[in-house]
Amino acid sequence: MRELFFTVPNEYDGVRLKSFLRSYCSVSSRLMVKLKREPIGIMNNGVHVIVTDTLKSGDVIQLLIPDDDKQIKPADLPLRIVYEDSDLLIIDKSANMPMYPCPGHDCDSLANAVAAYYLKQNEKLAFRPLYRLDKDTSGLVVLAKNAYCAAYLAGKLQKEYTAICEGELLGNGTIDRPIGLKEGHRIQRAVTPNGESDYKMAGALQQPPPHLAFT
Repeated sequence: MRELFFTVPNEYDGVRLKSFLRSYCSVSSRLMVKLKREPIGIMNNGVHVIVTDTLKSGDVIQLLIPDDDKQIKPADLPLRIVYEDSDLLIIDKSANMPMYPCPGHDCDSLANAVAAYYLKQNEKLAFRPLYRLDKDTSGLVVLAKNAYCAAYLAGKLQKEYTAICEGELLGNGTIDRPIGLKEGHRIQRAVTPNGESDYKMAGALQQPPPHLAFT
């Protein structure tokens, strides 16, 4: 179970807990519903509270994020872990490994491997990638270990791809063409008039807010 602590600043004195969680703590509405169902999911100064309660400056709000109920079937596969803490797991995914189980790859996906790793660590965590990589694409995959981290980082990661090219390359420039499903294929992509432009700069990976204390 993940514990998060937030101290109520002066500007939120007299504000309802629900507004504080949504605006100051960036708690999603979905997570808030889940926390409300837990016997001690939300506490103020160590006492269970409800989201309509009024806060005082200096109050310490504690959120107890429960373990996940559903996990993917584990498979003991090698993983290259480059970083891990209480909220994030970053893995260097190899090529020819799908993100999720699929026909022909029922038990050799990254999700299966991560499930086995969590099991060894005695952690009951869901598979929460913050983005996907194609089966044949290698590179870093960032996984959120809990719903709060996943919601907080959603849309705030920026990916950079490196490709190996043949021939002589002259000059420089930017290719911004719409990409969509290749005609006659269910997975393979290609430049197509009906595709979507993917040249959009997402926000860089942000650090947790300074008011967030981890345990």
